[in-house]
Formats: sequence, structure tokens, C-alpha cells
Amino acid sequence: MNAEDIKRIEVLARINVEDVAMILNVPVGGIRVLIKHRLLEPLGSPRANAVRWFARVVIMRLAQDEKFLHKMTLCLEKYYRERNSRLQEPGDGGASKLKTQTAA
Repeated sequence: MNAEDIKRIEVLARINVEDVAMILNVPVGGIRVLIKHRLLEPLGSPRANAVRWFARVVIMRLAQDEKFLHKMTLCLEKYYRERNSRLQEPGDGGASKLKTQTAA
């Protein structure tokens, strides 16, 4: 996060998924996981394919909360561990599933 990003975010009342990911230092795809596990809550009631907006003040507060950061890290570690174990098959190291996912 550079100085321009910080200045831009400080002015905004609501921020999108990319900004939240940058503030929390997680992949953009991880935000979906955090929403699913109710660690983050978007503003309003967005439809499945709608842009999700978050209150900047809430995200900044969460970014300074050590307990939240701990829960967030555990949640993402568990998700990626389970996802990676599903992708790997005994014998081929998961190459067949990884190839089919990247081809799709």
C-alpha cells in the first residue's frame, strides 16, 4: 500500500473488495471466504454477482484488532489447506485436477 492508496482510502466512506484485501493484506479471493464465514459483512444486501461495499471505519478498526486478525488468519489457513488437499490426488500429486481447473 503506497501513500496515494492511503490518501484515497482515507477520503472514502465505503470501500470495495480490492481495497479491503489491500488493507487486511489478504488475496482478493480470501475476502469471499471471510464473508462466507461471517468474519466480514458487506454493506446492504448485495446480490450474488453484485459489487460488495464495506464501511471503511469498520475495516480499519478490524485491521487493528489482534483477535480479529488471528481469527481471520486461522480461517484462511483452514480454507486454503482444505482446498489444496482436495486438489491433490494420491499418485499424481494433484496434477490432473489442477490441469482441469486451469483449463476451464
